Amino acid sequence: MKIALSGEEIAHLLPFTLCKVCDVKYGLEYDEKTKKVKSPLAIPFAAANVPNSGSQFAHPHVTMNYTFQTYMKNGVPFELVEEQVKLLQSQATKEMIVNPLLMLRETKAWKALAALKKNLDIPFKYAPEHIQELVNHINTSPEMKLQFVKKLVLPQLEIFPSKISCNPQNLISPSSPASVRKFADS
Repeated sequence: MKIALSGEEIAHLLPFTLCKVCDVKYGLEYDEKTKKVKSPLAIPFAAANVPNSGSQFAHPHVTMNYTFQTYMKNGVPFELVEEQVKLLQSQATKEMIVNPLLMLRETKAWKALAALKKNLDIPFKYAPEHIQELVNHINTSPEMKLQFVKKLVLPQLEIFPSKISCNPQNLISPSSPASVRKFADS
């Protein structure tokens, strides 16, 4: 399976995704009011700097490639790192509630943060300057960006076994009413 996926990446997916321009054909969507990232995963763009809100790529590996490429080009934004650290804090708290004998440094969430911060002295209860230090650390090397995306962003990628789609050819077809009834009844 891994060999087949590697072959598919090298032969088809990477040549396809690497020829597209970040922030023109794909990128992150930001909330206009708060300027925070709506989703840490790359989405298709309708035009330069115009995210196609609510859209996603049809293939999860294409989404993965574009997500890696986005963070390699633009770096990891402060707000996203802060949000991910808050999620790790929440996960660690839940882990310790489920298992009261578990110490903070023994939780999976703490270990994920520790792997990310390496030798930085950033406490679990952080201040904004700690997050900025972590952002600077992550954005200093491609390896750290890759680790951030791999450990904290890509686990949020949802893979759906099937998709509902509609186009002018199949919207009004003789079989549509029955198909719609089957879907509505389920």
